[in-house]
Amino acid sequence: MSVSTSESSPAGKHVMAETETTYEVISLDGTAISKSEQLFSLEELIEKVQSEEQKYQFIEVKSSTQIVTNNPKAQPQPGFDIDPSRPTGIYDRQLEPYVPGKLHAVPHHMEFISDSIRQGERLTSTNNVSVVMSVTKYADGEGQKVSSQEYLTQEQVALIKYDGQTLLSQHPDFGEKSLEIAGLKSGLLEPQTGMFEHFEWQPLSEILAGVETSPAQTAMAFKVNEFDCKITGQGTVGEEPVIIVNCTRTQTLNNLTFNEVAELYLASNKNYIPAKILWKSITPNSTGVQERLVESWQEVKPGIWYPQKIVIQSTSDNPEIAAPFQETEYQVVSLEPDYPDEFFRSNDPAE
Repeated sequence: MSVSTSESSPAGKHVMAETETTYEVISLDGTAISKSEQLFSLEELIEKVQSEEQKYQFIEVKSSTQIVTNNPKAQPQPGFDIDPSRPTGIYDRQLEPYVPGKLHAVPHHMEFISDSIRQGERLTSTNNVSVVMSVTKYADGEGQKVSSQEYLTQEQVALIKYDGQTLLSQHPDFGEKSLEIAGLKSGLLEPQTGMFEHFEWQPLSEILAGVETSPAQTAMAFKVNEFDCKITGQGTVGEEPVIIVNCTRTQTLNNLTFNEVAELYLASNKNYIPAKILWKSITPNSTGVQERLVESWQEVKPGIWYPQKIVIQSTSDNPEIAAPFQETEYQVVSLEPDYPDEFFRSNDPAE
């Protein structure tokens, strides 16, 4: 699938060519998009997205995600004939912690198996994670002379629960968090937000509106600056008619300031779910581009769609930065889950 194209200009450059009824906007990947002067406003689009989000407040979804990191440091090093598809043991970060220049432990590939349920504001999500780690030891203490390398498996489980009052998160890397909060608003399992991955604690309608993240959303995810969004055009992704929205922001993390641009292609015939997102991150040292694409769809019931398969491909102009490839398949189990209240309580782990 691709965005319908006409004559293009270099990627990332926005160009407008005025005509009587339309003009062209050049997207992040350099393709031309036709924009009608009759497009509705951003406020009207936000209202439409909000309306569609309400169709996914009761839902159960199973998903399987495969990620290949493509990290050069995770590949078999010269002189070591080992196969990352055949790990030889279990990785324990406490026994072999990451030590710069002496021991590097980085993921080679990983699998996430998730089972998530949403009943109104109540939530539960269990994620079983299997990671194959490349564990490399260096003889010189400077990360240059490899003395050994092996692939080891790391099994993890992450859990989220919310019963309407208490929000619980258990993560092997970040520990356990518990917040007492009523009326939490979340984008979890809403496909409009799901394409954003780590922003799913905030509904897409709030992202488009530039709404500040709530204290609970901030506590359960990374604190991020709000986007400034505007409608820039309309076109197609494959055969899907889409509304194109350009969102920008400036972030500062670990004393590094960088600019981000997210170009959303919202499928107007499929509940305004992003059929594609082009994500561009610009730092002083590199420029990275990530394409998130819905490869196939499932119609759960007439008029209610959900991605069936999403593919995410990353690239960077810095060869030292990993460019992971990710593929996720979704199975919508039900739009009418009916679990007892106890199922969502933090003292009663989901089975």
